[in-house]
Amino acid sequence: MTTPDANRSPESWSGKPYTPSDFRVYSQLRQEMEGTSHGSLFGTREFDESHDPLGLLHLENAFVPSYHFDAERFEYLKQGIIFNLLITEPSFDVLVDSMDEALKSDAVAEHTGPDNNGSILWASNHISYADIAALLTARTEVNIRHKVENPTNRVVAIISRIITLFELSLLASRDTDEGFVVDNGLLHLAGILQTVPASASGSRVRQIVGSGDINENVRKEYSRLLNIGTEFFVATSGEQDKKEDGMLVMGTVSKGTVDFATEPNQVDGAERLLAIPVFIDCNPFTRGEFSGAVAATHKILEPRFLHDEAQVTSMMLDIAYEGNVHKRSGTLPIAYRRPQRMSHVLGRFGVGGTAFYKD
Repeated sequence: MTTPDANRSPESWSGKPYTPSDFRVYSQLRQEMEGTSHGSLFGTREFDESHDPLGLLHLENAFVPSYHFDAERFEYLKQGIIFNLLITEPSFDVLVDSMDEALKSDAVAEHTGPDNNGSILWASNHISYADIAALLTARTEVNIRHKVENPTNRVVAIISRIITLFELSLLASRDTDEGFVVDNGLLHLAGILQTVPASASGSRVRQIVGSGDINENVRKEYSRLLNIGTEFFVATSGEQDKKEDGMLVMGTVSKGTVDFATEPNQVDGAERLLAIPVFIDCNPFTRGEFSGAVAATHKILEPRFLHDEAQVTSMMLDIAYEGNVHKRSGTLPIAYRRPQRMSHVLGRFGVGGTAFYKD
């Protein structure tokens, strides 16, 4: 397995014993996957320190950098997995073109240029697990077009810790028999920032751990990455869009996500995080099974600085609107569940309660 770009070696985690909290949390997450559509799509990894050299199942390990770029592995992932299972090559090429154009826009070029070295937040909806993989692969392809030496450097996916459990045999590499979705897939496209999201499963994990902020290390790593100029990718609602009343509803953006999208922009004229909203419809799953690559549709919206929750809500409503214009034919209409009120939040980037209504 290729070595990640980092100041520390992955061997520093090799064989390190898991803590009781690590066991309890991931046992809970594995149990929740059993019998679900996720459980039928993906196997789950065993708790085995020797098979976790990157320390992904250690709760204290919030950030794992991408591997140094391996062109051969990337081509295998693209041809063998992405084009075979997730997104058709022609629709992928259109997505690459769109992302390239967005990055060339005046607003993005100025923000990320040498005078500012600002960070980017690609903020998307989340119809399926394929959408982030398609976006990350397309972003890598953009950098390859421009002959960037290490195309995955300073690109980071913000993901739920449950994804570190996923196993897909097709992802097994030449160096290992396992096919862990993160180790053998995502880390060849981006670094990962592992969070416990503000979801039902996140609430249960928070109860298992007890006192303290389970996402404290996430905040620290996020702040560090923000200050060096990073492109973050996030499914903004923190959970998959849900079928409800004949619609596909994007969940309300949590207080933690609102904070990390807006707090870097509280000084007018010195904003550090530029959001690029994205709608993408890439769902190759039917009744809990892979049904083959789809001709995905997408729309990249105008970049913007987000300063408060109202502007985050406005962005999500814009994504929903564009989703209804650009979604695949025959799919459900898109809606966003706006916040009516916020209740007590247990830790930034963490778990909170919200009462909702749909438009």
